[in-house]
Amino acid sequence: MWNEPNFQYMIPDSNDRKKDNAQRDPLYAKVLSATHQAVKKRWPAVQVVGFGAGGASADDVRFIRNVLDADPNVAKCFDILSTHPYVTPAPPETDAVRSWGSYSIAKGLDNIRKVLTKYGAGERPVWYTEMGWPITKADGGFYETKEKDLATPLLQAAYVCRTYAYAMRLGVDRVHIMFATDTDNFNAGFFLRDGKWRPSATAVQTMIAQMPRPKLQSAISDGTGGYYAYEFVRDTLVDGRPTFVIMAWNVEGPKTVEIPVKGAKATLVDMLGNEKPLEAKDGKVTVEVGPLPVYVRE
Repeated sequence: MWNEPNFQYMIPDSNDRKKDNAQRDPLYAKVLSATHQAVKKRWPAVQVVGFGAGGASADDVRFIRNVLDADPNVAKCFDILSTHPYVTPAPPETDAVRSWGSYSIAKGLDNIRKVLTKYGAGERPVWYTEMGWPITKADGGFYETKEKDLATPLLQAAYVCRTYAYAMRLGVDRVHIMFATDTDNFNAGFFLRDGKWRPSATAVQTMIAQMPRPKLQSAISDGTGGYYAYEFVRDTLVDGRPTFVIMAWNVEGPKTVEIPVKGAKATLVDMLGNEKPLEAKDGKVTVEVGPLPVYVRE
């Protein structure tokens, strides 16, 4: 229900942000409540996705809190909460630093869940319905950009794939990357305007191939020193038994790690789908991981 109502989309920005927020927050409480009532009356099984809050500078947390403070009954007026946790140009696992402080995807989600818990909706599903990382025009973006430190096409691809895995670890049910092609002066599309694939599209295709309908099994490393390694159950059987894949990356740069495997052999797949065989020793394979995620498949 609505797109980023905490920004200019519901009420145009003025020169007084506090005044704008004082109007937007209680107004959205009324709009969401009325919408929920109308939808459920006509289509009881339809799920209402509430808020769609812009998360830049952690404003989603402020907005959600203020809307529920304005009318606590709004906690009953949405089936799913959606937010847009942009942290550009920071990686998905780290803090976005601003002049006033910092925020992150994980901290934002934790704070949102605390607000929901206060109003009896702590278990409500959360979706990320918009997010992404832009690249420069020189790197193939459609629009001119003035920002510094934008992601390279390869890092854009890495951040997208890492976000999908990281969101599963955080318990977020859906992630929607903006856009299919560059739109709204934001160079974050999967494809060029002529239909050619960016590395992000190829990387996501690879991720789907390695992890069809994945279920998170365990966290081998949950970010210690910037190193992440998650084991997923694949929706693929071999000889009637489930198969597994480990997705691993290191935020800061190259790192040699040992990853446990179940057999004597495994296959290493890089972010863009290139494969090479691995030999296990003492139930582990040795691989180098870095910002671009890799997959170790049995």
